[in-house]
Amino acid sequence: MTATIPKALIGGNDGKPMMEGIARSARPAAPGSHVVTFYDDDARMVATMSDHVLQGLQEGEGVVLILTQDHFSHLAGSLEGAGHSVERLQEDGRLLFRDAEATLRGLMAHGKVDERLFFELIDPVWRAASQEGTRPVRAVGEMVDILWSAGERHEAIDLERVWERYLNSRDVRLLCAYRVQLLEDAGEAIEAVVHLHGDGIVGTDRLRLDAAIHRAFDDIVGVDHATRLRRLVALDLEFPRHLGVGERLLFWTRRHLPERADAVMERARTYFVDPGLAT
Repeated sequence: MTATIPKALIGGNDGKPMMEGIARSARPAAPGSHVVTFYDDDARMVATMSDHVLQGLQEGEGVVLILTQDHFSHLAGSLEGAGHSVERLQEDGRLLFRDAEATLRGLMAHGKVDERLFFELIDPVWRAASQEGTRPVRAVGEMVDILWSAGERHEAIDLERVWERYLNSRDVRLLCAYRVQLLEDAGEAIEAVVHLHGDGIVGTDRLRLDAAIHRAFDDIVGVDHATRLRRLVALDLEFPRHLGVGERLLFWTRRHLPERADAVMERARTYFVDPGLAT
């Protein structure tokens, strides 16, 4: 079933909705994967990226890091602490680093993501890291976050779409990182980002997040009404299956109970910070 497109997602210089085509973005036959992490501090971000990369190194994969210089330095320190020589990995061709800001400038034309330039820049990196397609590649990227943080949300969504098409034929396990607190910015644009990462959200305490959202929903809507509404949410097919139950409830509230959404998120933030309050 094709998701209903919220009016707030219609816009941008090209007039295309952010959610356009997202319902068709699942890649069941594709070799790679596309996951996302949301973070609000660098320590959490580095830990999530490090786990992703270390798993790839353990499995003999090539690694591509398209990060800011500062975040690459932090991640390199984490990898060194785990017993890996980043210099040796680079010398052996197992780890390739590209500056996210410079790479992003190179694939933009007239303020828009250019898919031809993207391919010209990214494909040689993939070919080198994969040894001409003979091994999988583990990648981390934050070009999308640079666009997002600059307020260029439509361009960030366009870049995610380009990545999706690229992953259709490449064995790449891509982690995208956004400096976003999900309980502070769960609007339609974030919903579009989540839809485009068909292999899920990582680096978040999902049980804690679910408990915080459900308790907040009960508080704001009322327990009896909340119980009835959860049945509707469970039957709603407009949200992807990889969403956690709390995330699904949060986005459903934003879409169908917009007058209650801010209050639910504010209360959920309180419970997330202090989980004892949600019990």
